[in-house]
Parts: sequence; C-alpha cells; structure tokens
Amino acid sequence: VSLGFGAVAVLCAYAIAREFRPDDARLPALAAALVAFNPMYLHIMGSVNNDTLATALSSLSLLLGARLIRRGLDLRTAALLGVALGCAALTKASGLALSLAVPAFVLLAALRARRSFGQLVSTALAIAAPAAAIAGWFYARNYLLYGDITGTQMMAVIAGARVPPADLGELAGEWRSFLTAYIAMFGAVNIPAPQWMYAAFEFVLAIAGGGLFLEVVDWRNKPRRDATGALIALMCFTALAVAFAALLHWTSITQASQGRLLFPVVAGIALLLATGLLRVQDSLRSIPG
Repeated sequence: VSLGFGAVAVLCAYAIAREFRPDDARLPALAAALVAFNPMYLHIMGSVNNDTLATALSSLSLLLGARLIRRGLDLRTAALLGVALGCAALTKASGLALSLAVPAFVLLAALRARRSFGQLVSTALAIAAPAAAIAGWFYARNYLLYGDITGTQMMAVIAGARVPPADLGELAGEWRSFLTAYIAMFGAVNIPAPQWMYAAFEFVLAIAGGGLFLEVVDWRNKPRRDATGALIALMCFTALAVAFAALLHWTSITQASQGRLLFPVVAGIALLLATGLLRVQDSLRSIPG
C-alpha cells in the first residue's frame, strides 16, 4: 500500500510537469525520475508511516491545482482539489502547506483569465467546503485542547523539545543532516550512504539552481511567453517555501532536521529541479561548436 502511494506521487510529478510545459516531452520524464529514483524516497515509501499517504495526497493536490490553472475553472475539479487538500491536512500537518498556496494560485489564474466574481466565489467555496468538512474538526479540536491548531507544541513535548528553541544560526549548521536525510539516510535515519552521493546531489542542486535563475531572467524579459506555466511553477515554489518554513519552525522546537519531511511537496521540488537542469542543458547546446 505504501509503495502504491509512492507511485501516485511519481505519476503526479509526471503529470504536473506536463501541465507546466505541455510541449516539452523531456521535462515530465525527468521530473518523475527525480522522484522515483531518490534513494530516500524509495526507503520511506517502502515503510509504514503517514508520510506515504501525505505525499500522495499533497502531490495530487498540486496536480489538480496545476490543471485548474492550465485548463481553466471547473467546479468538479475544484471540489476534488478540496477533498485532496482536506485529506492531506488530516493525514499530516504538513498538508496545511498546500491549503492556502494551491487555491491562491488557482484563483489568481482565474482573475488573470477575467473570470466573473460569481465564478471565483463558487470555485473558492467548492475548494474550501470539502477541505473544511474533512479536516476542519481536527484542527478545531487541537485548538480547544492545546491552544494551537496544529498541535506542534504538544508534539514537541512528546518528541523531546529543544530548550531553548534553536535560532537560525543553529539551524543553518544542521543543513548537512537535513540534506542527507532528503537523499539517503537509511534505517532509523542513522545509516548514511557513501559521501560521494551527497556531494553529487549538492552539485546537481547547484546546477539546477543556476538553471532556475536563467529561467527567471528569461521570464522577466518575456513575461507573456507562458504566464500560465509561470503560475504553476510559482505555486510549486510557494508550496515548497511554506512547507520549508513550517519545517524550520518544527525543527527549531525539536530535533527534526530531516529533508525527508519535505516529501509531501516532492512533486513540486522535482518540477523545479528538472526545469533548472534542462535549462542548463539547453544553454550548453546553444554554445557554438
């Protein structure tokens, strides 16, 4: 069952890349491969934990959001997005990272397409109503019991709170452990892979980052080239940023510097990495000789 959830996220990464850039056959395959052949991803998806379902549901939410952005508003798809968001938020608190980011970009795309006020309201309700019905009670209960809608303060007490909480400088010093747990740290996050794997992954990250910078420059010079695709990429980036910020907060109050906790947004990460890598490849091909 866990492997099935993992496969769903791989398929979603492929489909999101197709929505992002329909005319580039390379991008979906590379995005899916970056998920499917991540050693840590395989390790986690081969285990029994809530990360597997959270990853599948969050990836599905990103895909439905991308389809609404690319293909236009559709109440049935919007309702399915609400169900996926609600289920993701009920599975794991990290699902909340998508609950505002995805609908915000769906509605932004609708505004750009000059949809009527009534269409915007009906779409927002179609997303919010099922999400709130599925997960709202859980977060309301957290607030009533703990005074904290996510319950993370109580979770930190149970898991072992940091006293005092870590500051940004201390968290920055844990970047290496964060990175290794995204790519390959097996067992109970205590069995490392060979060091060259981490160095290779950091090299890939650097190349992809450079390629994404070039993409941003291109988009700023030609903003009308594919504004819809840009919204999809920004949706994935925003979901990642919110998830990362939430993880920083969680890590600051307990020992949790583990990149695997970003797997719920792995499909968005794969899209961004694949886009950057292919941009560098295209730039190298354009060099004369």
